[in-house]
Amino acid sequence: MDAASLVGAGARVLGVAVDELRSRSRDREVVRARELLMLIGVERYRLRVVDLAEALGRSPDGMTKALARGVRRRKEQEGFLEAAERLDHALARVGVAKEQD
Repeated sequence: MDAASLVGAGARVLGVAVDELRSRSRDREVVRARELLMLIGVERYRLRVVDLAEALGRSPDGMTKALARGVRRRKEQEGFLEAAERLDHALARVGVAKEQD
């Protein structure tokens, strides 16, 4: 499973267009989606930040910061951990996890 596959499947699950994820948008929903994808992509699917950043059309520096925000929000923001778990389970259901094995 590669970063582009994760981003495409994750975008569908989260209801955000890939073009929006790749845009410069700072819309709260888009920022949260990027953070969730970075968190799940790196921690669950062991993808590299640089590969996810490329799939998202963003800089590795920016996506490293998004990952750090996601880790912080998981601990501090009510509902973020649950959103990450829902995304992970949904990706597993649509078969993204199978590609990794």
